[in-house]
Parts: sequence; C-alpha cells; structure tokens
Amino acid sequence: GLFAAAGIVYLTIALRSLVSHAEAIRRPLLRGEPVAARRALSMIVSRDTAALGESEIVRGGIESLGENLIDAVNSAVFFAVLGFLFGGLPGAAAGAVFLRAANTLDACWGYRNARYLHFGRIAARADDVLHFVPARLTLFAVALGALFCGMRSGAALRDGIRHRNDHPSPNSCWGMAAFAGALGVRLGGPTVYGGEAEAYPYWGNGRAVLRPNDLLRAERLAVVSALVFAAIVTGVGALCLQ
Repeated sequence: GLFAAAGIVYLTIALRSLVSHAEAIRRPLLRGEPVAARRALSMIVSRDTAALGESEIVRGGIESLGENLIDAVNSAVFFAVLGFLFGGLPGAAAGAVFLRAANTLDACWGYRNARYLHFGRIAARADDVLHFVPARLTLFAVALGALFCGMRSGAALRDGIRHRNDHPSPNSCWGMAAFAGALGVRLGGPTVYGGEAEAYPYWGNGRAVLRPNDLLRAERLAVVSALVFAAIVTGVGALCLQ
C-alpha cells in the first residue's frame, strides 16, 4: 500500500517536468537559437511567442515556473497530505489524483472564450478554489526558498503580497510576483494573446532586461521552494496526527 500510494502521488507531481520545460527554453537561448526557445516556450504558455525577444522569452519562462509551481507541484502535495489526514495512504493517493483531475479539467475547458465560457466555468471556479490555500502557502515557501538560495527573501514576500491581485487569476500572482521579488527582476506587463494585447501591470521593481541566467536561477528557486513547501505541509500534517 505504501509503495502504491507513493507511486500514485509521484505521478501527480510535475516538478521534474516543470524544470525540464524551463531548461528546454534556456538552452537554445544560450546557443543563440531564439526560434527553438520560442517554440519551447509556446509548449507551456498561451501567449503569442513568435515575435518575442530574449528578455521576453525568459520572462515567459520564469512566469510559467512561478505559476505552475502552484498548479503542478505544491497543490498536489497539499491535497496528498490532506487526504492522508482523513484517509491514510488511500486518502493521500485519492487527494493527489483529485487535485490533478480538477486541474486537468481546468486546463482543457477553463477558458474565457465563446466556445468554453459556460461549459468550462465550473472547472475554472473549482480550480481557483482548490489552489486557494496552496497558492498563499507558496508565497512563504518561495520566500524561504529564496533565503536558502541566497536570493531576496524579503522582496519575495513584499512583491507577492503587493501584487497578489494584479492578475485575472486569484492565485497565479502569489507565485509569479514572489519569483520577481526573489530574483530581483520585473515580470508582467503587456502580453499578447491571439493577436490582442492584454495590459497586465508589472510585478516587482527589479531589472527589466532578463537573461538566460535568470531562468536558471528561477529553476533552482522552484526546486528549493517545492522542497520547502513539502516540508512545511508534511510537518503540519504530522503535528495534526499527534
């Protein structure tokens, strides 16, 4: 039962995949191949990538790490621990699978367009509710992760709180703005989707021109923050069992 539950939970956590996608963006940039980097970025974001320069490509990669650290990693860990508290090993597996299923439905249907607006509304709202607590805990995990990585822990907290509502999603900016503060860069700003520009505000007041090395730092921050999050959540879960 232990190995079965561990295997199921492992399959719902996409940290390795998240970092691999970021590497697939960064390595072509280091080789001077922006077309390949844009193609890799287009695999994980919905924005238009065909005309992006190096700095905007890196920005997209970092924002994806900050947002999907919540969706693809931390929320699954959170619901696995929550499920374990209520149902032991089967509950842990069920909790993680439940979160991944809801997240996948949102990815398939949760779009605000003519085709999916009404059909996908329940999936989108359910996804927002399920990520609500993990997103806010992720802010503190990123701040602690930044401390361990020698980055700007205080700025991660400040920017995450300051910009938490500066995105249509109620959860995304907790991670993205925290990454901006921790890395000392500026993220956000105008973004083109389907040929139309969305006037997002900027997150953070750091350096505006981004380089491939910033994406490498963001990858390290994502891994350390995920480990910190897992330690916090499992620690709290262990205390609740006593």
